Amino acid sequence: MDWVWIGDQAIVKIYNSTIHLLEIYHSAEVWADESQIIIFIPGSSLVEYEILNLKPGFVGYWNFLTNCSVEILSGGYAPNITLTDTSVNYWSPYIYGTSNISICNSTLRKLFSFFIHTCR
Repeated sequence: MDWVWIGDQAIVKIYNSTIHLLEIYHSAEVWADESQIIIFIPGSSLVEYEILNLKPGFVGYWNFLTNCSVEILSGGYAPNITLTDTSVNYWSPYIYGTSNISICNSTLRKLFSFFIHTCR
């Protein structure tokens, strides 16, 4: 698949697939297992979280809400994304609204932001 956009309250399971561009927003719940994602864009708004030790390559298990310690602020959203036995070539988070994000020891392709935000 070339480009997949998942949003709102969608519930999606991806298995044994190759996706060039995967964008996930709003309160969607997504599981990707035994897949390859070239460019991965998780989008969130009005949140606080940390990106720690995030690198391209194979992921045995990763959950956006847990691994990034996501705190959703009033009126905000963050998708619940779980990757298992999946490879990600490029991580590119997208941040909307008033958010505070800490990034440490990570390799990101791009960091997208829209409106007011703080990145450390």
